[in-house]
Amino acid sequence: SSPETRGPRLLPARAAPAPAVAVTGNWSGRLLAAVEKGSFALIYQPIVNLHAEPAEFFEVLVLMVGENGELIAAGEFIPAAEQCGLAPAIDRWVVEQTVSLLGQWHRDHPRCALPLCAINLSESSLHDRSLVSHVRECLAKHRLPAESLCFEMTEGVALGSFSETVRLISEIRET
Repeated sequence: SSPETRGPRLLPARAAPAPAVAVTGNWSGRLLAAVEKGSFALIYQPIVNLHAEPAEFFEVLVLMVGENGELIAAGEFIPAAEQCGLAPAIDRWVVEQTVSLLGQWHRDHPRCALPLCAINLSESSLHDRSLVSHVRECLAKHRLPAESLCFEMTEGVALGSFSETVRLISEIRET
């Protein structure tokens, strides 16, 4: 592979930024409990390849599991998680769970090509200096190549924290 395609990739996400949300004590407590208990669920949304290439590609979407088992869309809780400082912990959980599932799939289907999973990163994760080493540890634990992951963020986040974006891309490319 060329230097531009080695390791996890960082792509702009297509989602519009979520509206600003005032964090209430209720959201803060609910989010903290969800992070402590891992009360999230993942959906692996297939991305249809229109170029007739054989690779499989999935976007990983996170949902919070509410107190009564209801699923709460990321757009409802991520803005509050950003304000509470919990978004990087949620991003790490998504990375861990995705890599674990990919690792199990690879062990169950060793002759099949690994699908590519795209994980949306929060703005706070751009400033998490240990995120890339955490990703590397997860990949090593499950014996997966870095090329099985792709990271996405909105253009507004990437440009708003341009120096951090450049740092993150550089570190990811070294993986």
